[in-house]
Amino acid sequence: MNSILDRLYNGDYSVIDRKSSPEYQAASQETEPFWETIGESLGVRFCTDFSDALAGQATVQEKEAFREGFHLGGQLILELLTRKENTTPSL
Repeated sequence: MNSILDRLYNGDYSVIDRKSSPEYQAASQETEPFWETIGESLGVRFCTDFSDALAGQATVQEKEAFREGFHLGGQLILELLTRKENTTPSL
């Protein structure tokens, strides 16, 4: 099994894979009637363009969340490595 660093380096790790979870599928099904109503009112082309714009926005949000999470993980590791043994952790 490859480490997560190997998977990241090789481009084998994707956040998209988790979108097949039952929770994601249920949330997607909840939006379907709304998309149908919008499509009937404004047309399929509008739905496609709007969906593409939302996907672009989600991509930026996921990238920023990943970056922030990565930095937080690094800060936690640094704090663990620089912590003095006989101190009480402060929260």
